[in-house]
Parts: sequence; C-alpha cells; structure tokens
Amino acid sequence: MGVSPLLANTGGYAVGLLFGFAVNRHYVFGPSHSPARDLRRYASAFGACFFGNLGVLKLSLAAGLTPIPAQFLAAASYTVAMYVACRVFVFR
Repeated sequence: MGVSPLLANTGGYAVGLLFGFAVNRHYVFGPSHSPARDLRRYASAFGACFFGNLGVLKLSLAAGLTPIPAQFLAAASYTVAMYVACRVFVFR
C-alpha cells in the first residue's frame, strides 16, 4: 500500500484505542471503578505500551527484519504488555 510501517502501526492503534477500552472493560476484565477513572488509566497504559511497541518496531527494522515480521513482533509485545497493564493497573 506504500505506507511506512510506523505510520501504519500508529494508525491501527489509534483506531483501536476506544474499541479496546470498551471490549476490555465490558467483556474481559469488567468495570472496576468509574468509566472516567478506568479510561484515564487505560489511556496511560495504552500510551506506555504503544511507545514500547514503537520501540520494538524500530529496533526490529534496524536489525534487518522486513516490515511484516517486525510488525508481528511489535504487536506481540504490545499485546502482552497491555494485558499485564490492564490486569495489574487499569481494571484493579
């Protein structure tokens, strides 16, 4: 499609932010406090995990991986980090 891996990654995660919050809060972990508190915590965890994801993506590309395997590693790192953050911080 001609889009840089970093731009594609950023666009995908931006779209998923509110959807991910709603699904995680309602179906996965359940509400823990007010929606505003949970959303603030989710947004902070999202930001930290997303920047970690970008770091993994940049390091993977710099190490010579092609964009698809690099995106896979970055997504995997985000998924694990975000699950842990939601379990121990956001919805606690």
